[in-house]
Amino acid sequence: MARRKKPAAAIQSAERVLNLLDILAQEGTEMSLTHISQRLGVHISTAHRLATTAMYCGYVEQNPETDKYRLGLKCLHLANALLHQLDLRRIARPFMEKLVEESDETVNICVLDDGEVVYIDKAEGAASLRLFSRIGKRAPAHATAAGKILLAHLAPGDVEAILKEHGMDPLTPQTITSRDELSAQLQEIRRLDYSLDDEECEEGARCVAAPLYDHTQRVIAALSISGPVSRFSVENLPRLISLVRECAGKISKQMGYAG
Repeated sequence: MARRKKPAAAIQSAERVLNLLDILAQEGTEMSLTHISQRLGVHISTAHRLATTAMYCGYVEQNPETDKYRLGLKCLHLANALLHQLDLRRIARPFMEKLVEESDETVNICVLDDGEVVYIDKAEGAASLRLFSRIGKRAPAHATAAGKILLAHLAPGDVEAILKEHGMDPLTPQTITSRDELSAQLQEIRRLDYSLDDEECEEGARCVAAPLYDHTQRVIAALSISGPVSRFSVENLPRLISLVRECAGKISKQMGYAG
C-alpha cells in the first residue's frame, strides 16, 4: 500500500496522539510509558502528555495496578460506528436503487455526527434534480427531513445541546427557527414515523425521511427522498411518504430490527 503524503498543515501533537493509538493497537497489549516513548521516538515526558491527553478524551486507559496503558473503550465506539455505516450502506444499497426506480427521485442515507446531518450514501434517478445532498455533505439537523428524524429519536437534553451549539439559522424563509415549533414537530414526527422538509433546506425542494433502526431497536440513520416541489406536490406526497416508509422498514428488518 502506498504511503500517504503528509499534509503541509499537519499538527504534530495530533499526529503523535494518533500514532500512539496506532502503536497500542499494533501491540495488542498494555504498554509502559517507557515503551511508548521508545516506539514514538519522543521523550518520556512528551509520551506522558500524549497519553494523558488521550486518556482525558477516552481513547486510552491506564491500568491502576501496573500503570501501563491500553486502548480505551471509546476506540471500540468509533469502530462500531464505522462498521455500522459500512454494513448499513451495503445492506441498504439494493433497496435504495429499488426506491429510485419506483420514484425516479434522489434517495439518501444520513447519519448524525457531532450534531450535524452527514450524507453517507446517495442514489439518483434519471429525473433527479441536483439538490443539496452529496456524499460527505453536512447540513443543519433542524432544517432537513433526515435531521429532524434523527433529532426526534434523541433525548430532549441531547437535542437541546445540539441546538445550543449549532443554533437554528434560517437557510430559507421556510426554515424552522423556533425551538418550541421544532419541539412540537419532533413530537409529531415520532408519532407519524416520518418527517417532511418543506423547502426548509433549499428553496424549491421538498424531502421526506423515515428512520432506519438496527437490531437494538435504535435509530441509526435516516432514509430520505428529495426532489422539486413540482413533483413533491400535495397530491403526490402520500405516495412518496408510503414508498420511503416501506423502504426504510425493509432496510431496518435487514439490519435486525424486529419492531
